Amino acid sequence: MLLLYTANLIFIFAYGAYFLLPVHLRELGATNAQIGAITAATGITNTIALVWLLISGFKSEPRRLMLLGIAAFGVGCAGMALSENLWVISAMRMFHGAGFCLYFIAANTWVSHNAPEEVLAKHLGYLGVVTLLAQSVSPPLAEAFARGFGFPALFAATLAFILLSGIFIRLLPETTEAVNPKPASLMDSKNQGIGPLLLGALALLGGGLFGAVITFSPLHLMDCHIVPVSLFFIAYAVAAVAVRLVFRDFADSLGHLVTARICFLVLAASVLMMSWSKSALTFGTASAIFGMGHGLMYPSLAAYSVNAVAGGRLRGMAVWAGGFAIGVSLGAWIGGLVAEYFPIPMVFRVGAALPLLAALVIRVPTRGKS
Repeated sequence: MLLLYTANLIFIFAYGAYFLLPVHLRELGATNAQIGAITAATGITNTIALVWLLISGFKSEPRRLMLLGIAAFGVGCAGMALSENLWVISAMRMFHGAGFCLYFIAANTWVSHNAPEEVLAKHLGYLGVVTLLAQSVSPPLAEAFARGFGFPALFAATLAFILLSGIFIRLLPETTEAVNPKPASLMDSKNQGIGPLLLGALALLGGGLFGAVITFSPLHLMDCHIVPVSLFFIAYAVAAVAVRLVFRDFADSLGHLVTARICFLVLAASVLMMSWSKSALTFGTASAIFGMGHGLMYPSLAAYSVNAVAGGRLRGMAVWAGGFAIGVSLGAWIGGLVAEYFPIPMVFRVGAALPLLAALVIRVPTRGKS
């Protein structure tokens, strides 16, 4: 596990630098709609990668998928380091989309293969803690680096980190999993609570909110003249790490679906607070509350997903993590359309409807835990 956690720390450290891409795009003269569309370009290849995983029957071993994802993401980093053309940046974001989708689904699946079933949510939470630690450190350091050396140099530096993460992934042992003998079908579920189609819908709703917030929170802070523009990522990540460490057994004991429903309500309240915040204190507080909700919601549904779809854990993780990644892109794109005609706080207010809808549609089993 330590090798994977180290590789993930390095990969997400590089990935986190691209949370500031909207700032770079605004400096290049892009409109809010263009910023949303370019950020959302990852969704095209996210979808293609996810469909490929579903059609292929997930025959690829997780470690090999992680390496393939790292290679694709590295191509995107190299291209963005060499060009500031908006069309080129859009194309490179597509490499990022495919790369991150393959890497992150495979990384979570690798953990699900190697963690005991009864504490799976906790171990996925640990992977999330590593992810969040990198996300808390990366944006402010990237912001300082870009001020001193420019964004192209920053993107070149991320390429070096991506390649380093690949070295650690290469050292991981391969894993195998007994395939569920039942025919794989997205309509089939082994759980009593929600099926894979509803799980995918929850992923899209959660990802849509996340995509809108991470794309437009830096721009909102710029408009309010609040520094650093990476404030959201710092407060969100620190709170998410804290809640996962303090309540690491919460989802496994209370139930994954019950935990997710509570967290979606917390997320809705936090983004409404963001929409009314015009100071660093209130926006930072709202970001921390968002981090608390997201910090428990994501590993709860990730743990639930591994048994939600027949055909193996990789298939279930693909529905959740892949759907979430696609939702991030849709949230950025729709948020860009909203921000083109309304002030950015409206993006947060519209986004609050997504977790509220998710909380409403979750069906919690009346017997046992899920």
